[in-house]
Amino acid sequence: MSNNLGKSSRSGTRPSKRRRSIADLGAILHRLDSEQLTVIEGGERKPMASLEAQYRQMFMQAIKGDLASARMIVKLTKDYKGSAPERAPKMDVRVILDPGE
Repeated sequence: MSNNLGKSSRSGTRPSKRRRSIADLGAILHRLDSEQLTVIEGGERKPMASLEAQYRQMFMQAIKGDLASARMIVKLTKDYKGSAPERAPKMDVRVILDPGE
């Protein structure tokens, strides 16, 4: 009879993958969203946070009629309504889609 002390019952099987915790993923997303990019807008180079560039792109898609982008803009506006600086004017965002186009 062999002695199995110190041996895993899974010997010979593939090692399990290390899973990232939600906190790690949050830190990664925060780092990506905070990353500074150089964006060319109107022929000018502008430094901009990655998250702002994504938001601007989504806003332009919503203006062009992308319903999913428009819904996301409305949702983000509702979710972050209280996080804007006090000096920023209040915005009333309304999206009107013409189904005939």
